[in-house]
Amino acid sequence: MVTRKSGFNQFSLIQVKKKLLGINEFFVQRMGGPNLYSQRKGRTTLINCHRTFPVTHEAAERWLHHMQRALDSTTDIDKDSKTRMNNFFRHTAFFLVLELSCRITKKEQDVRIAVTTKPAACN
Repeated sequence: MVTRKSGFNQFSLIQVKKKLLGINEFFVQRMGGPNLYSQRKGRTTLINCHRTFPVTHEAAERWLHHMQRALDSTTDIDKDSKTRMNNFFRHTAFFLVLELSCRITKKEQDVRIAVTTKPAACN
């Protein structure tokens, strides 16, 4: 089986293809296409899907950079659609940063309270 190391994770080619299919179906559905993602995965939320990842401001910026490069390299998408997609990507990336930084477990909350106070946006 072919694997690719990425940080601490190893993904098989089959796992990567499944993830890419899910991402494709999600974006097609989110941009107004058929609801193939929901039909296959059921009702999910972006927050729950990303809860296990370290979604930081830096990670959001890195993801946005890659999304911008992907859009820039695609000639089949008109300028207005690219702008709408970029707006969606930016809004979603920083929504996840804020929401996931505010949704911490009780144990993590106790540790944070001992070290610092929670940001005002999380109250």
